[in-house]
Amino acid sequence: MDPDVIDERADEATASLDDSQRERIQQAVAVMNALYGAPDRLRVLSKDIVEHWEARSAQMRKFIGVPGKGMIVCATRDICAELYERIIGIKPDWHDPDIRKGKIKVVYTGGPATRHPSSSMCGGRHITR
Repeated sequence: MDPDVIDERADEATASLDDSQRERIQQAVAVMNALYGAPDRLRVLSKDIVEHWEARSAQMRKFIGVPGKGMIVCATRDICAELYERIIGIKPDWHDPDIRKGKIKVVYTGGPATRHPSSSMCGGRHITR
């Protein structure tokens, strides 16, 4: 989903809130980005994800003939984008701008009921192949 559309939906969802309530939400998001999105944490996390995926997909091939699928769900769009950049920094061949190619994609959703055109990808990062 387009980040501008997500922003519009967030504005709609918070329209009934007063300024102090909106400020508290913004502060909570800032705290999540600072804690969960700390550079050292994302560096370690991206390395762990790549190592885990490679080991797990090798095992899956033995049993089902394909590597399986995985999904990473992040607390905020900023964390999602940064984690993606770090993962493709480790594995640049996992990225492809074509939605049908590559091993990893980022999907932003507006809420739990939002469905992406490709139902196999929703809510976060999706690793395939």
